[in-house]
Amino acid sequence: MSSYVGANYVPSFLIPVLIVIGTVYWLWKKEMARVPGPRGLPVIGNIPQVIGGRFDHKLQRFRDRYGNIFRVKLGEMTTVFVFGLKNIQDVLLGPEENFEMRPNWLYIPDKVIQKKGIIWTNGEMWQRMRDITTTTQTSPDSSQHTEKQTMAEVNHVVDLLNKGSESDGSGVDPNSLFSSSTFNILSAFVFGQRFDVTEKDYSLLKDGIADITERNKTQNPVNMFPSLGACMKRKRDEAIVKENDLFVILKKYLISHENRCCHGNASLDLMDTFIQQKEHGKETDQETENNFLRSILDLYIYGSEMTTSLLLWTIVYLVRYPDVQRKCQEEMDSVVGDRDVSSNDKANGSLPYCVAVLKEILRISSPAVMTTLHTNKKSSIVDGYMISGRSLVVCDLHKPRFDDTIWEDPFEFRPERFFSQLSETQERVASLSFGLGPRCCPARKLSDTTHFLYSMNLIRHFHIQHHDKNIQIPLTSDYKGVSLKPRPFRVVFKPRGFPGSRG
Repeated sequence: MSSYVGANYVPSFLIPVLIVIGTVYWLWKKEMARVPGPRGLPVIGNIPQVIGGRFDHKLQRFRDRYGNIFRVKLGEMTTVFVFGLKNIQDVLLGPEENFEMRPNWLYIPDKVIQKKGIIWTNGEMWQRMRDITTTTQTSPDSSQHTEKQTMAEVNHVVDLLNKGSESDGSGVDPNSLFSSSTFNILSAFVFGQRFDVTEKDYSLLKDGIADITERNKTQNPVNMFPSLGACMKRKRDEAIVKENDLFVILKKYLISHENRCCHGNASLDLMDTFIQQKEHGKETDQETENNFLRSILDLYIYGSEMTTSLLLWTIVYLVRYPDVQRKCQEEMDSVVGDRDVSSNDKANGSLPYCVAVLKEILRISSPAVMTTLHTNKKSSIVDGYMISGRSLVVCDLHKPRFDDTIWEDPFEFRPERFFSQLSETQERVASLSFGLGPRCCPARKLSDTTHFLYSMNLIRHFHIQHHDKNIQIPLTSDYKGVSLKPRPFRVVFKPRGFPGSRG
């Protein structure tokens, strides 16, 4: 009798064993792919673990425990946080631009902002708004006009500081000064003119934008608990009215531009660019105009805050390292003499040390901590974890700038690191505060130019010192609004008194 067992013969016990093994393996794979994160309470999730300030520090503790990819549940919002340069690049520069969308179904973007503007639109409308912004920044005519208006603002500030140079030595808090200046520089980019701070429209716009910035924060409870929306109808309607009031002011300037704009004239600002595209039949409907007006508000909300923070950090480091400040002044004195520093001085490489200093300040003290919320069109695996489609995803922009596998002694302030040729990775990380990929900062060129012109011309005119020479200016910071800011400090602007100065 043959001992051969036919292929059709399978022991009865083997089938359930295989099913059990297959199920365990499937569950194990699913668990391995599940994004880890802290346990939360029913309904409110992890809110008790993150309230109380320094959200960025609390995220770092989660990262230490759960790794570079983890989730945090804030009410009904579950957000996936992505750390590590490779993972960040996989998300922001990944194939098919899977994560380029904004989750504008959240309550505030949907019901209040109504999916308008350059931040919360998606698809073709977002691309239109981005193209208008990019075109204005790259146009030679508008770039020259914006620089001229920027220098008018800088010289106005220099005059103010010169008048106050005989004060009691207690110094000034530069925050409000820089906030007004960056607002005016953005106004020059948008309208082609800066405001006098006594003008009514200046106050209405600045105060109104500050108000809607506070109302429309992503961390707003109604985003975390959309079911509260029915109870917050009055506040929602108030926020919409506030935005519409600002639209009325912006619309007035748009009409003024249309009345003076002649076909074929050079575009000098953002509104000119919009009108010229409208004349060419590219922008015609009311929806596009409303998106354009909301995009202007977005530029103010994000651009003014971030640039103000960057200028404050610049002052902190120039005061903390007086030798660096002195070397910048000596380089400018030898190159520009008694004229203003211009963007050409940066473009032609005649101020290499000054440029290196500003790059190092941007690297070591970037005001950007995390990206704005992204979402993905379809499920994607990042670092072995499955991020399901339509997730809320935020990428870290802070830690790679201190990665010792990318930078030598990353915590040291060392402008000289930018004298040599950087690797592709270093170049990318050095400007990571502007983001990566399609959704990177749409006004990067304007921010770079403002940072250079404002900072260099300010220290060309002044020795800047801490108000108390016996105390080192601190590097402590607070995460407020949309940026990481140094804590309040006071400095003294002492006129240098060189030939041709405004002192």
